[in-house]
Amino acid sequence: MKKNLDILATQIVAEQIERYGNATIETFAGMDTLTKVAKQYMNCSPNITQGRLFEIIEATKFNKDAALKGESLRAFTTDSLGDPHAAADILIKDGDTLIKEVQAKSGAKAASLARMVSSEKYGDMDRLVNSEKADKVKELVEKRANSQSIYAKDYEQAAPHINGKLEANNITSGGTTYEEALKATNQPQTYALKEKIYTFAEGTFSSMMNGALAGACVGGGVSLVQQTVEICKSEKQIKDGFIQVGKDSGKQAGKSAAVAGIAHGIKFIGKDSVMMKGNVAAALASSAVRLTESSYQLFLKIIY
Repeated sequence: MKKNLDILATQIVAEQIERYGNATIETFAGMDTLTKVAKQYMNCSPNITQGRLFEIIEATKFNKDAALKGESLRAFTTDSLGDPHAAADILIKDGDTLIKEVQAKSGAKAASLARMVSSEKYGDMDRLVNSEKADKVKELVEKRANSQSIYAKDYEQAAPHINGKLEANNITSGGTTYEEALKATNQPQTYALKEKIYTFAEGTFSSMMNGALAGACVGGGVSLVQQTVEICKSEKQIKDGFIQVGKDSGKQAGKSAAVAGIAHGIKFIGKDSVMMKGNVAAALASSAVRLTESSYQLFLKIIY
């Protein structure tokens, strides 16, 4: 029964481990790209470099959200695809299928952004701008679309496509401010490390919380049935029965939390292996926890 509980709890958290692990992998890959590109443009003006890093940050945030939601959509900068001069800055794809083209602009002034995103060559592309400036940019674009300017039609075409975050099919980057893009430009290593640490810690903690919840539900549920049978057979008092249910729930919760946390780490460490899926990582972690338990029990027997 004890072994079956471990297996059931492990299976429940396997999908979550897969998602959190993939989100961590996407973040690390994105931040590695960011530091690489920042180094390439280290002699350029920060105002220019921040625009390129803005694209990478947005794509990374989008991919993290897609991974957490278990979706296969991914965002790619056209620069990373070997086409730095493409009209689009970001492509959102589902496998080989192109879902959306996006033109991304990051800048200090909304007026400049409004002008930059309204070029005729961008057609029906999304026009991604800094999150804190999106409303103002849209307002300016709509105002200019209603003017008598010779560029009014370009502004009119751009207006419906202004957005402050990269999004598609309920997946979103959440947006990036100009200040954040500039901070990443001035301190790329610090920015990347902070994002990596935060995402890894977040993934491990969330995996453990989900593991604890799954373990408590499984352990407590099975224990409740067992204790109910004992109570009905008049072999145990109700109070004692439910105390045991609580103990079993807590014990299984703690073990499942450990399994999930270790599994998230294993999933990331084995990121380059196509075999390292969530269920495999969970199984390895479960084995590690059982081995630790066995070693501890053997240690107690030797001492006593």
